[in-house]
Amino acid sequence: MVGHVTTSWAYGPCNLRGPHLAEPPAFEDLDAGAVLVRYDCKIPEGVFDGAVAAALVVGEIRDRAWLEVDGMRVAQLSRADGDRAAVLPPVRALTVIVEDEGRINYGPSIGETKGIAGGVLISGEPLTGWQAQPIDLQGLAETIARAPVGPATGRAGLRGSFTLQAPTDLHLDTVTLGTGFAVLNGYVLGRYSRRRPQPTLFVPAPLTRAGVNELILIEMNQIIEPVVSFRRQRRSWPCRGVGAT
Repeated sequence: MVGHVTTSWAYGPCNLRGPHLAEPPAFEDLDAGAVLVRYDCKIPEGVFDGAVAAALVVGEIRDRAWLEVDGMRVAQLSRADGDRAAVLPPVRALTVIVEDEGRINYGPSIGETKGIAGGVLISGEPLTGWQAQPIDLQGLAETIARAPVGPATGRAGLRGSFTLQAPTDLHLDTVTLGTGFAVLNGYVLGRYSRRRPQPTLFVPAPLTRAGVNELILIEMNQIIEPVVSFRRQRRSWPCRGVGAT
């Protein structure tokens, strides 16, 4: 699947939840049922005070976060890896995209909230004035489907199409991808990651259709190449027309 690419996917309408809060709100506080939430915060004047960088420390990330300044990725934090700190260049605003990677149904973590827990410090001082916006994956996929073409660099939306003679069960091979979400014909298939042992996503026949099918990839990291394949009964063939938006 080779296709149409954009430099980075947009967040959609920027309806940040107000007011500005002392600490980042939990996913549950937003009452959205989202797996991705965007957090934004202004960096106070005087934090850098002529320094070329400042240390950012979080209580705990639940479960993975990408830190961005001026649209550029500066760090990635993972709960599984115990990451809690990053170095920021002199900036006036910070964006953090947090992913909920799943829930725990046993032990002391039952019922825990998701997001940025325990507050955030920058240069040892509390970072306050947070706003948050849940990211709707299906709405984002619709935005990517209409976005202009560009290079697939870093966080990107990719789209492509393939043709079937009849609906059929398929397996989407994700080995050339990074970390993100796959959406087929408007349905979210699931998440993929090179860090996980699952090399494919199952595509049940009812989600496919005779004729042209559209695949959208919401890539959070970096793809190896803008090509994916679908497998059926040990056979694989390329899906052409994936590009970044």
